[in-house]
Amino acid sequence: MIIKQVFNNNVVLTTDENDQEVIVMGNGLGFGKKAGQFLKKSVIDKRFVIEDKEVQDKFVDLLSQLPEDVVNLTTEAVGKAQETLHADLNESVFVTLADHLANVLQNGADYVTPKNYMIWDIKRYYPKEFSVGQYVLQYIQKNYGFHYPEDEAGFIALHIVNAEQGAQGAYALEITELIQALEKILRNKTQDQLDKDSIQYYRFITHLRFLALRVAQGNIDEASTSENLFLHLAKENYPKSFEIATLMSRYIDENYAFRISSDETLYLIMHLAKIIKE
Repeated sequence: MIIKQVFNNNVVLTTDENDQEVIVMGNGLGFGKKAGQFLKKSVIDKRFVIEDKEVQDKFVDLLSQLPEDVVNLTTEAVGKAQETLHADLNESVFVTLADHLANVLQNGADYVTPKNYMIWDIKRYYPKEFSVGQYVLQYIQKNYGFHYPEDEAGFIALHIVNAEQGAQGAYALEITELIQALEKILRNKTQDQLDKDSIQYYRFITHLRFLALRVAQGNIDEASTSENLFLHLAKENYPKSFEIATLMSRYIDENYAFRISSDETLYLIMHLAKIIKE
């Protein structure tokens, strides 16, 4: 491989035998190296091929500006995500995640993680992505001594989730249409008297996005699909929310041949009860 640009001692931009640009990493592989020199494949630990030229240009520009520790952390995080998920990620994650992690590391111990109001949904519906977020926080604590709450792992996980969704653009229209249909059911049953700017409504819409993605992918919740005691209690305590959640569940079943579990129905009821103040 031929070196095109050296970013730091551990990260180098190269071209391979097919003249394709490849970002490579390895302990000390860039030390004392210059553009135009040959780089042995044996010193490379990780390699990233970014096929989108616009994304690559942005990431290369970031690499030339960001501190070495941010670059190392970003590539470590993306590598861990690819290893854990075995899925294609939208290449823009290199840029968006690098920008986020730069803000975290550059503020160090003074960085204050905002409250993550989606943390419950993230942990339940995207446990693998959340585990990547946890891995990144453990990496930061081990290498830099900074400790951050699990809310931060949730924000990192969201970058990964968004990258997965971006790589699966074929679902975008279906997801949007389903969310709009479920929102319409809610508006019709409440005469549209909702505070759409509230945190509760924001969490509800986020929950619907997660649900819609799983419906589009046919990713059935492994939780029980049978009735449960808590669902009966919810029906008694939150009859209006129960009615709306049942209508939403029926709509999904009839239009997508996807039966959501009783647990999922219960979570919908809990979200609905908060936004309609039942």
